[in-house]
Amino acid sequence: MGRKRVIILIGLVVVAVILVIAALLLSRDREDEVFEVGTPTPTPIPMVSIAIARNNLNRGMVISEGLVELRPWPEDRLPDLYVTDLEDIYGLTVLGFIGQGVPINLNQLGEGPEVRAPGSDLAIQIPTGKRAIAIPLDMLSAIGWYLQPGDRVDIIASWRVIDLDEDFQSLLPNRWVILQCPEGATCEGVMGRMELLPSGQAVMVYPSGLSQTGYFAQMTIQDAEVLRIGPYVPQETVPQIELVEEQVVTEEEVTPPPPQIPSQDVVVLLLDIQDTLVLKALLELQADVDLVMRGIYDQDVATTTAVTLDYIVTRYAIEQPPKLPFGVTAPTVNPLVESYILRAIQEAAQSSQQAE
Repeated sequence: MGRKRVIILIGLVVVAVILVIAALLLSRDREDEVFEVGTPTPTPIPMVSIAIARNNLNRGMVISEGLVELRPWPEDRLPDLYVTDLEDIYGLTVLGFIGQGVPINLNQLGEGPEVRAPGSDLAIQIPTGKRAIAIPLDMLSAIGWYLQPGDRVDIIASWRVIDLDEDFQSLLPNRWVILQCPEGATCEGVMGRMELLPSGQAVMVYPSGLSQTGYFAQMTIQDAEVLRIGPYVPQETVPQIELVEEQVVTEEEVTPPPPQIPSQDVVVLLLDIQDTLVLKALLELQADVDLVMRGIYDQDVATTTAVTLDYIVTRYAIEQPPKLPFGVTAPTVNPLVESYILRAIQEAAQSSQQAE
């Protein structure tokens, strides 16, 4: 009997182990199924193939093969009067300058080689309800000169806040003058505040320079389109390419020369009418204005919080540094800026020598 009991117990143990293994395998299969079902599938962005300028198209040019091509464009950001069939625009004349990579607008084309649009080329690219406005541009606001026509940008602005007299709306501290002053007395000065020295003597304390209460930076206008970079330059007429059966337009023939980096320039932005007034106010109120580039498919309106000194100190838990008997000052010229300027001067000298 003892031997039979041992065999029965061994059998029960083996069955229990098999059941546990089976349960674990079944559970693992279910987890894999749940993981596969729960994994989100990226939603593809709907695209539409529209006509794009392969090269800069100048006023008077006739649209032909090799000058335009079909390129996918986000469906939710299609421009006005876009073209989906190149055959519809072959033979039409360009009414105004169209930059490389810019979608073709039917308003920019006309029939006949002598067709000309009144006004400037830029006006043809401005849709109803929008306005074009130019602002100064430098290397930083131009995002290292990567900015190109067709890009979308946001505008960030910052100010330093100064103290004003609430009634006079003038800079503090105020000055005072006694109209009838006894001979030999001090009859004018600067209005500050009264304090006591450690000796108990009363003194008047006032700022030695321009008083300042703070700083803030904030995102303002969003999703503005870049129409042009730099001042207007008259476009020279480009010889037309006549296609024959034996002639093939190669990629090299329609590739534009590399862009030249301007030293001082402007950017022309396409804005809503109200936003043009906001941008004008930012410039005239002497805000420090910069452009930040958006992704090609990003058109969401962001909500941001104004950044102040207190915001930075609180968010990043910056502790007040201890007071020391010594300090440091920045060099008169930033070494990085100095090296950049020297390199630019050397490159310009080399280019001049090669040209000679």
